[in-house]
Parts: sequence; C-alpha cells; structure tokens
Amino acid sequence: MLLLRRRAYQYGSGRLITPQEAKDMLITIALSKTDGDRGKAAKLLGMGVRTLRRKIAERRRADL
Repeated sequence: MLLLRRRAYQYGSGRLITPQEAKDMLITIALSKTDGDRGKAAKLLGMGVRTLRRKIAERRRADL
C-alpha cells in the first residue's frame, strides 16, 4: 500500500521512496510484465512509446 507523506511514498518495508523512484518502479514493472516490449509497456502506463523511451534514457543518464 502506498501512502503519501511529505512528497515521499512508503511501501511495505517502511522505507520511504521518492516520487521519481516510484515512477522508475512502475516503468520497470511494466517492462517486466510485457517481456520488454516498450510499445505494450507504454500503453499499459498510459503514455506514448517516445515518452517511455525518453524516461528510460533520462533514468540511464541519471544512473551514470
């Protein structure tokens, strides 16, 4: 269960995660559920394929 607290979310373990981490988790889960099919994952998330591709690229740049 996600609970909104001071712009952070609490998930199961009690560890607070940021909204960006929550978005990253949703993208990861959608890609996993669709076996890496970005088109299906984008549709599942309610966004375009280009938007999903951009978000994945942004996440990769942030990880460097």
